[in-house]
Amino acid sequence: PIIKILPVALIVMIVVCGLLWILMQRTNYGKQLVAMGDNPYSARLAGVPLVRIRVLAFVVSATTAVIAGVLLGGFAGVSTDVGVGLELQAITAVVIGGAQLLGGRGTVGATVAGALVLQAIFTLLNILGFPKPIRDVVQGLILISAVALASFRRRKSGG
Repeated sequence: PIIKILPVALIVMIVVCGLLWILMQRTNYGKQLVAMGDNPYSARLAGVPLVRIRVLAFVVSATTAVIAGVLLGGFAGVSTDVGVGLELQAITAVVIGGAQLLGGRGTVGATVAGALVLQAIFTLLNILGFPKPIRDVVQGLILISAVALASFRRRKSGG
């Protein structure tokens, strides 16, 4: 650890999440990205350069994936099984955080909170001694419930 109590991964997470929060909340790019995710047709009519915004979104996504991969490789070592199942955990954490799968809704802070809640649930299930298949079923039920709730709320609000 760099600081005696904090692991390097936590420091990297705080820095990366802070930078992403600034990018999404305080820049025109973030507002344009949300507008494009909410309604690409309206965003195009408003003058948002969709191709450039989309390409930059993939660049930011790839950069964060590389950072996560370096950290995961540093902790887990080199193996063919490293990271198996983490893609569904990432989707579940984002949905728990309130993001819409179709785009246009969601924040960095809520996504981090969703990831922490999901990790707390997995830790509790692990402490209680549930096997991995049961944890996978619970994760699937959480994902289905969160998507159904988000769909219900979106339909109810007329969005």
